[in-house]
Amino acid sequence: GVQTPLTPLTGEASVAVGTDITASASASASQTSSKTQEMSSKSTEKPPGDEKLWQVMSRVVQSELLHTLIPALARSRSGTLLFKSLRTTCPLARHLMLEGLDSILPDLHMPPDKDLVVAVRQFLNDCNTNTIITESMNNEKEIETNLEIKFLCVISGGLSKDEIQELLPRMVRELGSVKGKGLEMLRKAFARMVQARPPPLSQSDLLIALHRIDHTAQGMKTKNLLEAIGLCLSNKEIFRSDNIKDAITILMKDTNLSLCLMRTVILSAQMYPELKKFGLNEVVPRLIQNKTWESAPRVWEGVAMFIKSFAANQYAEPSLRAVLGLPAVQLRAIIKVATNARAPLCKLLKTFSVEERQEVLSGRWTGLTLPTVGEETVSAKDEAEKMKLIKELESGAAAR
Repeated sequence: GVQTPLTPLTGEASVAVGTDITASASASASQTSSKTQEMSSKSTEKPPGDEKLWQVMSRVVQSELLHTLIPALARSRSGTLLFKSLRTTCPLARHLMLEGLDSILPDLHMPPDKDLVVAVRQFLNDCNTNTIITESMNNEKEIETNLEIKFLCVISGGLSKDEIQELLPRMVRELGSVKGKGLEMLRKAFARMVQARPPPLSQSDLLIALHRIDHTAQGMKTKNLLEAIGLCLSNKEIFRSDNIKDAITILMKDTNLSLCLMRTVILSAQMYPELKKFGLNEVVPRLIQNKTWESAPRVWEGVAMFIKSFAANQYAEPSLRAVLGLPAVQLRAIIKVATNARAPLCKLLKTFSVEERQEVLSGRWTGLTLPTVGEETVSAKDEAEKMKLIKELESGAAAR
């Protein structure tokens, strides 16, 4: 049969279809039933039940029924009717029902009603599997492993915050690995989550939840998680600079810092001047104060890359002061990566008074924890190494 397009009807046509939907479905079912009865006319048994009836239908008859019924139900804007009317979980129906559901909910701001969410969940429970096998006309098997998560993406605006946070790793893992269409469906799902009225999550909530995904434990490629976060950062109409700033501020307080944190800080600083200033004035000094090189070496590598990118910026002084307060080993490592920071550091050193110089170089300005009585103090060797490095900076010879 020829597939009826899913373009929604409007005006009187929509009303007419909505009013006559029961009659249309009944007529289609009646025609199908007649064909089925002809196929089994020689049988002396009683007519089979609904499930057996569907099984004995030919593929052509199934296709004609579904291509007529599903678009009609979709145009009626009755999603609940769509899922309650089709009890079958036949693979042929599933793909068409996903298209119908997407056409029922074209407005990303309008969440599905509770009845529709319940009907979709019941339908997915009836399917009883995430792996769906279909047979094409030449009997070759095609496997669809993420159809369930696609249904949940479409109704994500009607899910709770806890449900979404539980589903996010699956969404990113299963759809992030599907080129093109998978990422587009993920982008629309993110928009539904934060734009529904009311939204299950705020923009900051979604960014935080994505950063806190343990991609290794979830069996997820790092690339897929970075792409998912990138979908948010690149959507400036929805994810504004203040949303990103709020998320970064909260993420910096985590005991286990996200491996994606500094990449997000760098990308957002490249897009928003105010976030560049935020990164230089608050993020880098805070991470240095917390001795991130000890607790999160990978994040510390990102700090070095951030300094390399923005050391010459007009707002860089707080970060440069924090860098000068680092122990000798960490200071040399930063200069080795961010070679372009040598000139700004040298220039800043020349502006200090004797007292200010001592405060910055000791780390007190940044708030680095100072050794107390009874704790191990900085060795004379380390102090000598630090002073040697400072002299190299002032002479312009550091890390050459």
